Amino acid sequence: MSSLIASEIINAWLRLDFNILRRKKTVKDNYKKYYRGSSHYLSTAKDIQAVFNNQLLKISTPLDDRFTEISLPDVLSELDKTDFNDCYYHHLAKLDNLLIVTNDADFAELDTGVSILTANQKLLNVN
Repeated sequence: MSSLIASEIINAWLRLDFNILRRKKTVKDNYKKYYRGSSHYLSTAKDIQAVFNNQLLKISTPLDDRFTEISLPDVLSELDKTDFNDCYYHHLAKLDNLLIVTNDADFAELDTGVSILTANQKLLNVN
């Protein structure tokens, strides 16, 4: 697991929690001002810590993302196809011959050379 993957899991989890509370009108619309630092946020952060410590870190290995070895201009040149993190994961997977597990159809826009495990039909139909 790279630091970017951990970051995406954590941020998505916190944003999902915030959006659920916002729809229930439990918290106002400003994530940083009204949610971050709240008792609910702190409780969710503890849940995230527990899941990482008791589950994810037991089934994954921290990955040195080798940022100094990846061509940032090459990653940035693909921003017209998908977001930075997806481009970066793609280059990291090529560098380390890693398998990407995703349902993100944006990976269909990137060049081949990376094995992808998915149930997304768009990715399965890429030649």
